[in-house]
Amino acid sequence: MAGTGGAAGTGGAASGTLYVSPTGNDSNPGTLAQPLRTVGKARDLVRGMTANMTADITVYLRAGTYPQTGTLAFSNLDSGQNGHYVKYLAYTGEQPIITGGQPITGWTASITGSGLYTASGITTPFRQLYVNGVKAIRARTPNLGTNGAFAFNRLTGADDANQNIQVASSEVSSWNNFTKVEMHAMIGWGDSTLRLASYTTTGNTAYLKVQSPESTIVFVRPFPHLGGQFGGFTKHCYYFENALEFLDQPGEWYLDEGTGVLSYKPRSGEDLTKAVVVAPMVETVVSIAGTSTTSQVGYLWFQGITFAHSTYLGPSQSGFLDAQAG
Repeated sequence: MAGTGGAAGTGGAASGTLYVSPTGNDSNPGTLAQPLRTVGKARDLVRGMTANMTADITVYLRAGTYPQTGTLAFSNLDSGQNGHYVKYLAYTGEQPIITGGQPITGWTASITGSGLYTASGITTPFRQLYVNGVKAIRARTPNLGTNGAFAFNRLTGADDANQNIQVASSEVSSWNNFTKVEMHAMIGWGDSTLRLASYTTTGNTAYLKVQSPESTIVFVRPFPHLGGQFGGFTKHCYYFENALEFLDQPGEWYLDEGTGVLSYKPRSGEDLTKAVVVAPMVETVVSIAGTSTTSQVGYLWFQGITFAHSTYLGPSQSGFLDAQAG
């Protein structure tokens, strides 16, 4: 959605109007002809303008991407005063994006003939990847069906006392980086992410152990519980995620955190020499927080701006267990 305004003018702090552009410079005065480069610099300038406000202060963001390497934080210092607003608006007809993502470049085709492409030197983990604005699929098994239709296997049982989850032995293998593999189990009206620790097999059954802390919670939580009162583990659905061995379908990706190598299998029509590949890197892209419930941020207005690519690493660090309705 395009914001209102954007009329041509000199702008700058003296006029109460600032302009920001990805091609600007933070040493500029913030006029339409000489815009700032970052939203953070505009915010800092606005802080020196609010005490004696007699009208709204407007910051126009020109089209393009504004990458954040840390949180863009707004506080009481950024509130409008005297009944007037501080407005951050998309310039008329344009679409600015404030992003916590970083581009991934330097792709090379795999020599194995697998159709995979790799990028190296990845030093920060992530759980999502976007290619030309479309979310890619973290490598998984079973694969999603046609048009992204959900697909899954079924649990066969569990043992609360010995803290193991049981599945068909044909569905588990000694995958490389086994302890990075996750089981996503839909159980007790919840969606649980369980990091695998180890497994053993007896006949047609594999007995999975999961990592702590989720292992210390999932077998003892009162309700909804994996065992539950409606059939226990049996027939609950699940899928495995995050192994290179699962990467067999276009649109899937895998990051080997140990080697820093990202692998991706392009979808039809995707050219990785031209594609925009973005990985989320910042967990909180934008925050707005007052100092207390009686000293809140106010009279702060955002319009027409897209906020994108926040990361969330919690499940990679401690699993994830939600309850009914999430």
